[in-house]
Amino acid sequence: MELQGQRIWLIGASSGIGAALAYELARAGARLTLSSRNAEALEAVAERARSVGAEATVLPLDVTNRLAVEQAASDLRARWGVVDALIYSAGQWETLDVAEYDIHSAERQLDVNLLGLVRTVGAVMSDMVDRRAGTIVGIASVAGYAGWPLASAYSASKAGMLAYLQSLRMDLHRHDVQVVTVTPGFVESRLTDQNEFPMPFKMTAEEAAVTIVAGLADGKTEVHFPRRLSIPLKLLSALPRPVYEGLLRRATRR
Repeated sequence: MELQGQRIWLIGASSGIGAALAYELARAGARLTLSSRNAEALEAVAERARSVGAEATVLPLDVTNRLAVEQAASDLRARWGVVDALIYSAGQWETLDVAEYDIHSAERQLDVNLLGLVRTVGAVMSDMVDRRAGTIVGIASVAGYAGWPLASAYSASKAGMLAYLQSLRMDLHRHDVQVVTVTPGFVESRLTDQNEFPMPFKMTAEEAAVTIVAGLADGKTEVHFPRRLSIPLKLLSALPRPVYEGLLRRATRR
């Protein structure tokens, strides 16, 4: 994927991987529109992107509101003409204990992580198909490879993202639209700050962003990292379900 001059709509850009990505994409010469619910934080991220000479505008957005997503896409088309790439980095993570199950938390995670991706892709995909050009990037998680304890909604949402992006990749191939799946491990952010369990090979958001941008520049369709975590988890998730579940229960003492 060529980054220089590309018109990129980066969603979930106010913190974590998204904010770090904005800076790395700016350094690569991309033109950015940054979205999330937090307009003030977005402006700070945009200002940092502008400090390296990039075009960076702010477009506040609640990805759980379909009409707002469609209006934002319309505003972008009016400004840019086309969106060359959509990068979806919005995310919601909360632990879910079955003894005190919070259905509202489960709904939020599924709505932001999975349905937000579906809404935003739906708002730009037809234009990309018509032009026979464009790139869709979804930032999922290694937690989507298989279910994790205390993460029923999160794992489900990320597994849904993986399947959705894979299906799109096959469907959009004949239209020359690229689909990239990103599956990070543990990355320092406001989401992982709440975790009370060990997080092996945890990376900074800046390290994650550098890895993602390098993968995009190399034309990869899947970017998973750190490999010393993602590859073992891929193999672990391929085990028979009773074996996998037994290992995870013992590892987490559940």
